[in-house]
Amino acid sequence: MPLPTDEKLLAVAQDLLKQFDTIFGLHPGFRPAHARGVLLTGTFTPDPDALSLSRAPHITRPSTPVIVRFSNSTGIPLLPDNDPNANP
Repeated sequence: MPLPTDEKLLAVAQDLLKQFDTIFGLHPGFRPAHARGVLLTGTFTPDPDALSLSRAPHITRPSTPVIVRFSNSTGIPLLPDNDPNANP
């Protein structure tokens, strides 16, 4: 996927990143939001009854490999998971 070149869109993106820095502080090497998380791999195996609810490809296949990332919402990498500010 090519990166955007629209000047207005790029300016909005830069403004948004500056706001994250203002809200969460600077944390070099971490994402500006969802800074800390865990990446997992696995297999999604749908229940046979799911076919009555959807025709989505991952429901109609016997199984689908998945990559999932669970994270807190903030850009603060050392915020404990049980901190009330860790989620929106």
